[in-house]
Amino acid sequence: MNNWFPLYWRSISMKRPASLSGRVTIRLLLPISAFYSLITRFRAYLYENKILRRKRLPRPVISIGNLTVGGTGKTPVSAYLADKLMKKGVKVALLSRGYKGNMEGETAIVSDGEKIFLSPEECGDEPFLLASSLSGAIVATGVDRHEAGIMSMKHFSPDIFLIDDGYQHLKLHRDMDILLLDYANPFGNGLTLPAGALREPLSAIRRASIVILTRAPADKSVFTESGNNDPYEKEADSVLRLIGEKPSCTASYRIKSFESLAKTPSLSPEELKGTPLFAFAGIADPKSFFEELKLKGLNIVGEKSFPDHFEYNSDSFSALSAAMRSSGARFLVTTEKDGVKLKKWPPGSLEKILLAKLEITISPDSLLEEMLVALLRKNGL
Repeated sequence: MNNWFPLYWRSISMKRPASLSGRVTIRLLLPISAFYSLITRFRAYLYENKILRRKRLPRPVISIGNLTVGGTGKTPVSAYLADKLMKKGVKVALLSRGYKGNMEGETAIVSDGEKIFLSPEECGDEPFLLASSLSGAIVATGVDRHEAGIMSMKHFSPDIFLIDDGYQHLKLHRDMDILLLDYANPFGNGLTLPAGALREPLSAIRRASIVILTRAPADKSVFTESGNNDPYEKEADSVLRLIGEKPSCTASYRIKSFESLAKTPSLSPEELKGTPLFAFAGIADPKSFFEELKLKGLNIVGEKSFPDHFEYNSDSFSALSAAMRSSGARFLVTTEKDGVKLKKWPPGSLEKILLAKLEITISPDSLLEEMLVALLRKNGL
């Protein structure tokens, strides 16, 4: 039941449900969604009109976030921006909530840029992935990102702060708000939580400094009404115009290589073609990962979806091993995010687990580059 319901809810919240049970569930949740939408609008109004005061950090703040629950590639974009800034000689601190970690609610330093102090179970899978993939970046967690920033400032004095998943964290002042929208499905079924996947009404787009359309086809720049799977029939034009008023670019992801948990030499997608693979993922949108594997021409003989932030244990390890054997797969393939929670996999079979390593391309990169340079110059960096 615990595994089934999150996947069912996502299936009806990310598109208009075709089944009778899905439509009935949505209708039952609509009154709660209407109330939730009213509360989020009122909260935004209070901050926009300075009735509620935002806290400030002593260095510039860039927020990376989205409008829907999960699945827009916030962590890869955060890592991309951090890497880009560090290559300019800027000292970066990433602030994350630490969602689903055992220490969620506590303020803690995950990494000082050289050493990682917490496990993924303690800090959450996303902060741990950022810390392990970004050498030189400070990573801190805390529900109160201002408090996490002050702690980072006290110990490491960073030049700039990046807030991972910070679009709704209105209590903290930010100098740039980067809004991520999924290219193919930016607004889910068009409703706010819990009947839909929207964290806020679409009016929240106005806060964005720049919109990045993630998981876009490599040959696309911005989506158009004809090329977008926008669920809004009556509001599509106004929504697209609202996005069109903002600077916008696309982010395309591609799998560049596969690395085993045993740290054996990486394999390219070309080297794995024809090899039977069983794919699994515990992320917000597992299907998009499976589709990307198939687009690479890989031989996916089976797949298994788990809820986002799924905690793998001996039972799930045994089930996946059995699925690999019964499907005739040579390897199990999953995401880097899942990989940080698979360290307890039986040591003798670590070489059978392959993690897909992503590469991100922003287009046009010059637009984001200009905005970052302007922000750094404004702050004497």
